Amino acid sequence: MKKIIPVSLLALLPLTATAGYVDFRTEYRSTTDQYNSRFIIGNHFDNGYGLETLTNVRHAAGAYDETRVINTEFTHYYTHAINDNFMLNPGLVMNFQGSNTFLMPYLKMNYNFDNGLFVHGRYRYDFSTEALENDYGNEETAKRHRYDIWTGYNTDSYQISYAFTYFDQITHHTNELATGDLHAREHTVKAVYKWKSNIRPYAEVVDADTIASKDDKTDWRFRLGVNFSF
Repeated sequence: MKKIIPVSLLALLPLTATAGYVDFRTEYRSTTDQYNSRFIIGNHFDNGYGLETLTNVRHAAGAYDETRVINTEFTHYYTHAINDNFMLNPGLVMNFQGSNTFLMPYLKMNYNFDNGLFVHGRYRYDFSTEALENDYGNEETAKRHRYDIWTGYNTDSYQISYAFTYFDQITHHTNELATGDLHAREHTVKAVYKWKSNIRPYAEVVDADTIASKDDKTDWRFRLGVNFSF
């Protein structure tokens, strides 16, 4: 079933493409001494629809460990321009995690000022398709609110941005968040260099709250990536 759902959605999309992109990113998590990588491929269509696939990979941390896929996501979205500056972007993310799948409908609002400044916001509702054991030993659907805000400055040569993410677990599944709590937050600073019109390397530094299993130490993440458009 995991493979049938994305294929069925692909069949509903128009065939005329206007812009495609590929994004590859590596990540080092200093607190857990863990290396990860992420690969994205996507396409925008001329009628406002778009699709994206994402794969996260956890690399082997030692002789008794192994490299494995953490999860795979498929995103289907629509972009509606209110005017030259303001856009609405509803979408749905399907997150395939081993034996369970999370559905994540969202609504994103983008406002881009004429001077290069921008402010984007998104609300997302995450829920599992199968029941998970909660903190009290009962089986129930895991549910979570997620809020994202991006702000930054964009030029012809570079882009700098800051992002804040807040997770609010509705159900008592504290093992879903690394904090071991019902709440978590992330701060992300990102710099993009527009080397060529279709090649954009970038770097990110992330403060991903604390890790309960690591004596509540801060989860620092350092990322390098490159985006190719075609």
